[in-house]
Amino acid sequence: MIARYVDAHTGKRPFMFWRCDAPNEPRRQVGGEPLPFANNVRVYCERGIPKDWLHVNINDPPRFEAQCTFLARFGVLLDGEIERLTLADQKPEELPTEFWPRDETTYARHYR
Repeated sequence: MIARYVDAHTGKRPFMFWRCDAPNEPRRQVGGEPLPFANNVRVYCERGIPKDWLHVNINDPPRFEAQCTFLARFGVLLDGEIERLTLADQKPEELPTEFWPRDETTYARHYR
């Protein structure tokens, strides 16, 4: 199943990979303001990106390493997959807007 998915989406993995098989570590944040959390707080992730954001700077939203960068770091790219990656595949991913705080004033008020 993964091989078929990778044929169409080089450098990426389906939702269930992230849920069941991905290394138990979030993707590295490579830009934007960091997520503050205490060491003893569990960080919930989707597709390797932390979900629970209280504040997001709309002028500098968090960016995370590309899926292919994460997969390469853990050595889980398939044979021949790295040769098919493009520069666009390796571009950092911005925090998805569905992970932003639900109340717009939560971040707008914080960053005025």
